[in-house]
Amino acid sequence: MAVTAAAAAATAARWPAPAARWPAPAARWPAPAARWPAPAARWPAPAAAAAATAARWPAPAAAAAATAARWPAPAATAAATAAATNLCGCGETCNPAQGGCGNFCQVATCQGKTYACGDCIDNDGDCKTDAADDPCLGPCDNTENSFYGGIPGQNNSPCKSDCYFDQDTGAGNDDCYWSHKCDTLEVPPNYPPEGSQCAYNPNANIAGYNGTCATAFTTQSQLCLNYCGPLTPNGCDCFGCCALPGLDHTIWLGSENPAGTGSCNANTLNDPSKCKPCTQVTACLNTCELCEVCIGKPDLPPGCVEQVCPPGVQKCGLPGQAPCPLGESCITGCCQDNPQ
Repeated sequence: MAVTAAAAAATAARWPAPAARWPAPAARWPAPAARWPAPAARWPAPAAAAAATAARWPAPAAAAAATAARWPAPAATAAATAAATNLCGCGETCNPAQGGCGNFCQVATCQGKTYACGDCIDNDGDCKTDAADDPCLGPCDNTENSFYGGIPGQNNSPCKSDCYFDQDTGAGNDDCYWSHKCDTLEVPPNYPPEGSQCAYNPNANIAGYNGTCATAFTTQSQLCLNYCGPLTPNGCDCFGCCALPGLDHTIWLGSENPAGTGSCNANTLNDPSKCKPCTQVTACLNTCELCEVCIGKPDLPPGCVEQVCPPGVQKCGLPGQAPCPLGESCITGCCQDNPQ
């Protein structure tokens, strides 16, 4: 037995008990909870995760509101500028880019001469200057309170018409040809727009022009379109026959009273004896579109953020918009080259 006990002791010394050689599973392999934290610690509950996400990436509505605060929409900017303009002094507009209120204007010439609608002066005392005055239709307009051009020698050839919106009579520089004898409205009893001396005659001879009334009505030369087209306000043809909102007929801007002075203005629009009816010539007609500034429509309708101008043409005339550069004039909301 002694031998057996000694052998057992020697064996125990060489080969420790399993518990000594192999620690308990809990010591070698920690409990799952210790090795792998509870899901709530590793992956927050959905509500907490959503809150964290919202803090890092705001909801679209919140992001849109923040963007709107930093970069206001054009419509809001235009409305704010228009409201600020109402606080400016007489003859001033608000232009934030130029420091606020002021008379932001460039003198505009017509074939080398300066007239009332291009001199940067409030000639009729209504606190509106040049293009800001609704009846001003370009630099070749010498009346701020009437649609009549008012330049001596302008459109003064009986019946015959050329470009209405320059300063002279005669198609030599613009190649635009028309006669009120070709206008089907020139019939009794009133013979609008020029009177019985221009009675309708479909075979009328147009001085200097080789075509017929019908041809002139549908076709004008490219020179006419290039020269007079940009000078023609939205809503008019190049011979001064215009459509104004609220009227059921088109009117001739050159209408005169018996004394031979202009009779068509904002106060006489509904009187056909003063703003005389005419027929628009389709060959050079500049129609008034929805989002355009037009004769008789200085303000844009709801839904139009800014006026529409031809590609590459600067917008002008509305609050906050810069004045036209030197050598150009604001004609129904768009900068155009001054006529030479």
